Amino acid sequence: MKPKELQRRASAVAAAVKADILAQAAAIEKRAERMGFAPRGSRYQDPGEIARGARRLYQRAVLRMRYRDIADDEHLENDKSASEQAIGQTINEWAELLGVELPKV
Repeated sequence: MKPKELQRRASAVAAAVKADILAQAAAIEKRAERMGFAPRGSRYQDPGEIARGARRLYQRAVLRMRYRDIADDEHLENDKSASEQAIGQTINEWAELLGVELPKV
């Protein structure tokens, strides 16, 4: 087989494989949407936000810390303070998303 013919066939196979992969991905996305899945919000794509949310949930669910104590802890760590209400909202959102039962503190 001549190099040009080989190149043409390889390109055709690559194009067919690419089209098939894209079609499969689109079908998977549609199926996920029908099942209720949605793309993550922008705040769940930032590694810093993910770490903060996970830490807050851990402090509440495992260490049984109060929202005020979590806020104080964050303020000491990074000199930024979030309100108890904002911290509670984040913790409750994460707990609901992940199916974590929160203790009464």
